[in-house]
Parts: sequence; C-alpha cells; structure tokens
Amino acid sequence: MEASYGAPEATARALIYSFLRQVFTPLSPSLIKDLRELLPEVDVSVQILGKLGYSIDDDFRGLVRHMPSSGEELAKCRRAYAAIFLSRVPPLLRESSFVRGLNKEELEKMYAEIGIVYQEPELESDHLLIELDFMHRLTLAEALSWRGSNPLRVLALECEFLEKHLAAWAPNVGRIVQEESRNAFYEKAGALLYKFLLRDVQVVKLVFKTLKGLF
Repeated sequence: MEASYGAPEATARALIYSFLRQVFTPLSPSLIKDLRELLPEVDVSVQILGKLGYSIDDDFRGLVRHMPSSGEELAKCRRAYAAIFLSRVPPLLRESSFVRGLNKEELEKMYAEIGIVYQEPELESDHLLIELDFMHRLTLAEALSWRGSNPLRVLALECEFLEKHLAAWAPNVGRIVQEESRNAFYEKAGALLYKFLLRDVQVVKLVFKTLKGLF
C-alpha cells in the first residue's frame, strides 16, 4: 500500500460504512432523499479510498444510476428487498445464518468496549445493519484518535471485529445479492458491500501491523 493513511482515510471509511448501512435499510422516500444528499461526500470518500486499492468506484456509480427516482421504481426495489432479505430462511442479514454457534455475547462485549449498547428491538446484535453501524462508529473513533493520540487500540478492535465477524460473513451477503437480486440497484449494492469489505479488512490489518512496528 503506497498511499498514506491517517484521519482522512479513516473518515472516508466511516462514511462508506454509514452509506452501506442506509443502502441495506428498507428504502423509503425519506431515506432516498438522505442517500442523495450524502452522494457528494460519498463520492469524495470513494476517490480517497481508490488510492488505497478499494476498487468500488464503478459499483458506487452504478448504484447511483439505479437509485429509484419514481414511485414505481421504489416499489420495484421494495419488492426486491422483501424477496431477497425478508423471505429467506435462515435470514440473509444475520451473522448467525452463516456462522454456526455464534456467540452474541462476544459481539455485545465488543460493542460495549467503545460504550455502545444497541437498543433496537427489531434488530438482533448480529444483524448486518448493527455490525455496519458499529464499524462506522469505530472508524470515526479511529479518525479522532489519529488527530489526538495513538490509534492502535481502535485499529486492534477493528481488526478483531472484521476478522472474527463482519468481514468473515457479510461478503457472502454481497455475493448472494449480486447473483440473486434481479434488481440493478441491489446488484450494485451487493457488489459494493462485497468489494469494500474484502479490501477493508486487508487495509486495516496492514495499517495496524505497520503502526504497531513503530511503537
């Protein structure tokens, strides 16, 4: 990895995690409005991460092209979401559907390490939206730590969480969505999730290893 890495790159990662969380939330007119307002910032983040080898530009732009712009297109996306995410058994958006014997208490302890207790009754602690949100918060904490102190502790937690949890199962969600969604918006969303996570875990491990060697 030849490009530099610090607070701006961590902030860019945080924005992509936030964007993905919203993309994989059931779409509504207000959510689409929020997503469109985020697009300029996300575009900048995609360009920043492109210098670190994240090959997500084409999928991001494809997702933007296919974002619903009418009530009819929104209805099609909502039907596609229900078909691929809500009708499957076991649920596609749960880590426990991919990892046998998942210890949810371990997940919740990791969340608590940075003071987070999720209280969303409709979402289990291993739900994709929760795990994406946790990484969003971790990367924001990392960005702050680059400015004020040593980011090693936060990077260590990111490495552990990605390797043991999010990056160990969620790329499978992206691949399945790509292959089975039959909807252009979610096909690109799946590709974005898949490629981003696979590269993100590589980058975080390399940054952590490099920084650890300096201390």
